[in-house]
Amino acid sequence: MNYNDKLKINAFNTDFDTTTKIIPLLWKLRDETSRLFSELELLLEINDSTENIKMSKGLNKVGSDLIEMGEKIIKYSKKVVIEVNEEKDDEI
Repeated sequence: MNYNDKLKINAFNTDFDTTTKIIPLLWKLRDETSRLFSELELLLEINDSTENIKMSKGLNKVGSDLIEMGEKIIKYSKKVVIEVNEEKDDEI
């Protein structure tokens, strides 16, 4: 069993183990996304704008998906307090 396999298994043991797995994944996601976006942006700049407009459905879908992923990641950095309202039953 290699190091990454052990990390995946141990990720559920403690917060430290989970954090140890999360941090490199976050940076890997950022680096790979940035690399792919740079390539895509260059190609879109080179491509004729009328061709880009033909791809607007796909471009908008991918853009929306990336925004949604970002919002999901950001929500974990916010402290959320969940209030539970318990209804009191007056009947005995």
